[in-house]
Amino acid sequence: MNNSTNIKPLALNNIQAAGINAIYAVGAQGTLLQTTNGSDWKTLPTATATNFNAIQLNTTKGLIAGDKGYLSIITIPTVALTNIPLTTSNNLYDIALNTSNKAYIAGANGTLVSIPNITSPVPALASPQPAEDFRGICFKFGSNQIYAVGDNTAVYSYNRTQNGLSNTFNK
Repeated sequence: MNNSTNIKPLALNNIQAAGINAIYAVGAQGTLLQTTNGSDWKTLPTATATNFNAIQLNTTKGLIAGDKGYLSIITIPTVALTNIPLTTSNNLYDIALNTSNKAYIAGANGTLVSIPNITSPVPALASPQPAEDFRGICFKFGSNQIYAVGDNTAVYSYNRTQNGLSNTFNK
């Protein structure tokens, strides 16, 4: 069943601007909204009822992450979604995407997915995976190092080139 064109109000989980005029929002049951003027929003079909938790965009491409390991590339302005198969079914909660199209995706049960270039995605899961859910993620400015935060005051640092995930904060 495709609920992405549902007319009842659904929860929105994340929002992202794409260029000067376009803004996209994602949410429950595959909701994807778009505005090109900041006030008139339209619902875009996604052909999925999976909850979307995060969206990050560069100029013409980006990622949408959701429940049950859902990850797709979004191409704009045509708004085409292309699924990226993952080896995890954990919920994905946040995305860090830099200007060179390198991405990291944070999720439940210590899930951390790295993609060196979203234009030709080859996802890899970081290890070890801690027990904490990762709820937020960001790049350290000027580097490929990322920080992920989550449950139990978890703060982890990761750099794929150094192949390590380490806890950087102890309560």
